[in-house]
Amino acid sequence: MVIWSDHALSQLGQIHRYLSETAPHYARHVSDTIADKSETLADFSARGRIVPEIGNPQIREIAVFSWRLIYQTDSSQTVIIAILHQRQSFTPPPANSD
Repeated sequence: MVIWSDHALSQLGQIHRYLSETAPHYARHVSDTIADKSETLADFSARGRIVPEIGNPQIREIAVFSWRLIYQTDSSQTVIIAILHQRQSFTPPPANSD
């Protein structure tokens, strides 16, 4: 099961709005692809690399275009916790953000 935190959903919306200003078709494609890739984590959550800034094997990331889809996984679920541009460093969101 894949769950999106409120924080990650907000970031996805911001990415979509930003890209829509200059390339509406691309914005939709990026948003859809990020959502599609997140669903693959339900069955293959260990495929992402460990987030280097954290070093915790339960917090991983996959690359989608120039974005880092960061998620936390345990035996029962995968939670999308952030989406960042690849140039950004990851700082965990506040605990009450999901």
